[in-house]
Amino acid sequence: MNSRILVLAVTLLMVVSVFTSVVFANQNLWVEKTQMPTARFSFGVTVVDDKIYAVGGAVNTESGEITGANEVYDPKTDTWDQKTEMPTPRYGCAVVAYENKIYVFGGEANGTYLDVNEVYDPLTDSWQNRESMPTARVLFQANVVDDKIYLIGGY
Repeated sequence: MNSRILVLAVTLLMVVSVFTSVVFANQNLWVEKTQMPTARFSFGVTVVDDKIYAVGGAVNTESGEITGANEVYDPKTDTWDQKTEMPTPRYGCAVVAYENKIYVFGGEANGTYLDVNEVYDPLTDSWQNRESMPTARVLFQANVVDDKIYLIGGY
């Protein structure tokens, strides 16, 4: 059995560069893959139908530029596709897949912590706004257990 872990790594110097790599965990082997189209950091990542979705992120720390980019990587074809951008560009958001949809919570935009809750449907390539979180948060995690989405950590 070939165990693989896909790594989306970011190198931050004067410019943000994004690399896509696969590590074969049981072979201690790294393989470079097609680069993500939008260079960024502090973005959310989740998996739906064996495809990896990368949403949002910060583009430039000096200017404060953020993105609502929504890109999907297909490991079978080693290709990236751009999808409909998030309605609320941000970074530091929590992202989780549940019932073949992608939930994006909170984050930060223009120095403001967000309580936004948006859901992306890959089948229709569309976004919906959902009820806001009770408190704004940034840099936290989301996981699903027993049909409930848990938001953990952040500030």
